Amino acid sequence: MRYQILIFGFITALLCTFCKKNAQPANEAEQPAPTNMINGIFVNTHQVNNNVPSGTLNTTSIVMNNVFFEPATGIYDLAGKNYADVGKVFVNQKETNKASNPFFYTYDIHEGYPLTYSITGKDNFAPLNFNDSGSAAAGFSNYDQFPNSISKTAGLTFTLANLVNTNAVEVSINNTSFGFLGNIINISSAELSTIATSTFSTVRITCKPTNNYFLYTGGKVFLYTGTFIYFKQGVSITP
Repeated sequence: MRYQILIFGFITALLCTFCKKNAQPANEAEQPAPTNMINGIFVNTHQVNNNVPSGTLNTTSIVMNNVFFEPATGIYDLAGKNYADVGKVFVNQKETNKASNPFFYTYDIHEGYPLTYSITGKDNFAPLNFNDSGSAAAGFSNYDQFPNSISKTAGLTFTLANLVNTNAVEVSINNTSFGFLGNIINISSAELSTIATSTFSTVRITCKPTNNYFLYTGGKVFLYTGTFIYFKQGVSITP
């Protein structure tokens, strides 16, 4: 039941943006197949963690939740349809965890992109090997330049460099969240006034994909979404 709830959750999240523009990852050369039928869903969350006091910078991981369908199933008719046991799935030569009913492959890999997939195949799902460069994932490049201190009086302005595959950005400072459309974070002194001063605060920047992407490989179509989350712990909040 836990896995079914998880799958229904990320299927719902994907379908909420399905009516938006769909795009093909730039590094895929194959001809697009009809995107109303898919062989799987890849939901990858790329996380980068920094800890200011310890000096631990840019530790990265990718949490993946992937499900496969065989035969392909309709994009609006996913729940309970054709969940496939595709054998073993390796990512960067590491075997993912497989649950059944439905078959659901998960892994937390302490690396960044690119990812090399190797699927052994089973029954009618043929063996498949391909690379995921991360080109369809949301993200920005200058997270290591986010300030170590935020002044409530001055406010916070920060420009996300090379923001890709999204215009939806959420910034959370401790338990207070701010939403932005585009690559400029601008939080006024008035908005920061409710945040307590602190010598150890946590800032989280989340880039959520606003378009659905399709990965075409080996004659199969996978619906793909990649979210980027940047955590910075130990940020000082000054008056």
